[in-house]
Amino acid sequence: MNSCENYAWLMDVTEKILLPFIVGALSYIIFRGLDENKKRKNSSLLGVIILRSLLEEVNTGIDIIKSNLDNKDVRLHNMPSASWINVNTIPDEVLLRIIVVSKSVKSDGDFHPKDIRSHTKNYFEHMCVTWRNDVRIAAEANQNGLPIPARLNETAKVFERPAEHVKILLEQTIQLLESNSVKWFPK
Repeated sequence: MNSCENYAWLMDVTEKILLPFIVGALSYIIFRGLDENKKRKNSSLLGVIILRSLLEEVNTGIDIIKSNLDNKDVRLHNMPSASWINVNTIPDEVLLRIIVVSKSVKSDGDFHPKDIRSHTKNYFEHMCVTWRNDVRIAAEANQNGLPIPARLNETAKVFERPAEHVKILLEQTIQLLESNSVKWFPK
């Protein structure tokens, strides 16, 4: 084989095997990367929508707690929890986005965004349920002409700070996800 035949053979292999492989690999990497970016943006946007719904209920719950702190303007209302189903209210893909975008972030309150499932679960499954029981007891006392037990006021005092920090947690996480959703290369 002379050098011209070697060159022709090398060009033939490059043109028919190597070049299509390189083009295919680059296309796969580029389109997969674009698809992954779109999934990350969509997960961030979904998270914002879910967390805004939870935040609305937490804000209402805080208002109810505060109105019962002095026992003068007792509101025998339950803290809303309709948006909360269970810990999967915040889907895994959204939780992963939250963990990634908050990795190097300092929390604004007592709770870090990466622990959002735990703290929202505690709010909706512990605080709201306890509050509902205390409201039921107070309503029964009120219905029977008895004074409203101090228990509702005591529960309000205990729940005020954690509820405020769940609110701060939700607000910070919403901001992180909104910011991530508009990036060219979201986390």
